[in-house]
Amino acid sequence: NHIGLHPRVLSGIVHNRNFPGWIENMKRDVKKVLGQYTDAHVALYCKSGKHRSVACAWSLQQCAESQGWSVEIQHLSKGFWKGSCSKGTCDECSPGSGEEIQEKHAHMREQVLWWWRK
Repeated sequence: NHIGLHPRVLSGIVHNRNFPGWIENMKRDVKKVLGQYTDAHVALYCKSGKHRSVACAWSLQQCAESQGWSVEIQHLSKGFWKGSCSKGTCDECSPGSGEEIQEKHAHMREQVLWWWRK
């Protein structure tokens, strides 16, 4: 019962047929807002606030940071996350996890950025 930072969940999001259109729309909308304001706030929702919204927030963070934009993520549902991967602290979901997980995250990041740059 992992959160959206798990490589399997990230892969499912990035390889979803709707992802390219979603990331294209996000890019257009965020750039439009940043053309008028200094900050952009993005809210992402899913049923449990644990899988899709977390994976999409991570994906959008990768894109924003590649543009040199600063990013702050707040998972408002984090207090309700339950299960074996409580609060995203398991070895497979933690950003500072082992080399294999870091490589999987790097691979997902490259795929996300490929769509962002398209």
